[in-house]
Amino acid sequence: RKLKVLLLTRTQVGDEGLFHLRGHPSLITLELGRTNVTDAGLVHLAEIPNLKQLGLSENKIDGTGLAALRKLPRLTHLGLGGTQISDAAVEILAQFPALEFLGIQSTLITEAGERRLQSLLPECQVIGDWARRRELAASGVEPDSDPERKSDEVHGEGDGANAPVVE
Repeated sequence: RKLKVLLLTRTQVGDEGLFHLRGHPSLITLELGRTNVTDAGLVHLAEIPNLKQLGLSENKIDGTGLAALRKLPRLTHLGLGGTQISDAAVEILAQFPALEFLGIQSTLITEAGERRLQSLLPECQVIGDWARRRELAASGVEPDSDPERKSDEVHGEGDGANAPVVE
């Protein structure tokens, strides 16, 4: 059997452990939310040739290592919710042409940055705080009273990293 999906959420894996995943040919989905991964470890992930879905939510990532992930031509889903990325990462993220889903909730990306990302990646569903607020305002719901968001928070979801698993 070939390992296609690896879920390491809420484990102690860090940058050093990612070295052992380099070059893994069959790995398609890797979930690393709430681990000890930093920007320094992203260089190892760039060596997983068929990676399509990558969840990095709630890690100490500020965006300085994101450029390494441009080497992943098949990356379609990227979850960065709860990280410290800012508008400085927008131009780097725009260089991921295969992205179909990008989760950036609870980051430092501003409304202008989120709009810029969406314009640079028109085929990508960018899920961020500002898009959610606009959606709620259009439906007449106050953002703080959104029952769906509160439910997601209780269940530890809603950070953009829970992309659908590809078989």
